[in-house]
Amino acid sequence: MGRRRGRKKGKALAWIAFLAAVAAIVAIAYFLHHERQRDTRRAQVPPRKAAPVKVIPKAVPAETGKSRRETGRALPEPERPAASRRVVIIIDDIGHDLAPVRELLSLKVPLTFAVLPDSAHSVQAADLIHREGREVILHLPLEPRSETRANPGTLVLRTNMKDDEIRNRLEQGMRRVPYACGVNSHMGSLFTEHQDKMVVVLKVLREKGIYFIDSRTSSRSSVREAARKTGIPFAKRDLFIDGRSDDDTLNQIRHLAETTDSAQLPVIIGHPYPDTIRTLRHVLPLLQRQGIRVVSASEAVRPVDSGDRARR
Repeated sequence: MGRRRGRKKGKALAWIAFLAAVAAIVAIAYFLHHERQRDTRRAQVPPRKAAPVKVIPKAVPAETGKSRRETGRALPEPERPAASRRVVIIIDDIGHDLAPVRELLSLKVPLTFAVLPDSAHSVQAADLIHREGREVILHLPLEPRSETRANPGTLVLRTNMKDDEIRNRLEQGMRRVPYACGVNSHMGSLFTEHQDKMVVVLKVLREKGIYFIDSRTSSRSSVREAARKTGIPFAKRDLFIDGRSDDDTLNQIRHLAETTDSAQLPVIIGHPYPDTIRTLRHVLPLLQRQGIRVVSASEAVRPVDSGDRARR
């Protein structure tokens, strides 16, 4: 009885071992088959191409997309420096006193000095100014509309004078101001409106190679048209600076320098008053630092072209 049970138990263990071996074989076979299928799928998928590397080009001029070497042209020049801006400053009524002349000369700026022909120190002033290398012009007295507030002087030119009298008086005034290379008008609100009289004056100046600057004491001045007819080098006043504050003077001159055509320099006129001299002493260094140069009046004049309307 005991032996029979032992044989049955041994058979059961054998069957269990057999079934376990079969199960292991099946599992191994399934695993190997699955791996072969996965390898086959991998072999069928084409390899993925690498993403191209993005190359960033070197910076080139924005307008052409080409480098300076490729175009053969230089890069655009920077804006022209302000040092190319120029203005003319004329000081009128010189000749009454030498002290303000010396003070203005001490500013070491090429101001232009308009000397009256019949003042006590006209000749001495012209000599002093010339020795310092500054430009001298004749401050020519012309008839004003009214003489109740100021006397135009003994050598004033009047509209009721004949042409010969105008020429003679003009030449007399020029002899009294040595070294004068130009002329500007003193008063003259009436005389400058008479084109026929101005033509007489400008013809004399043309013969002597002298330019004329209109101080523009009348909005109806005919000097420009007379200058066009005679072909004389001409300019006109753009700004009076007497009685202005330092800031206003600086701003006005700077505005003119920045907005006026470079071929037509702004002409600024002042007088040898203490306040005007003080303002110039303060403003001139500021203008220089901002690249605005003061030049002589002869650099502002030019013949008037028949089609030119810019300087009316």
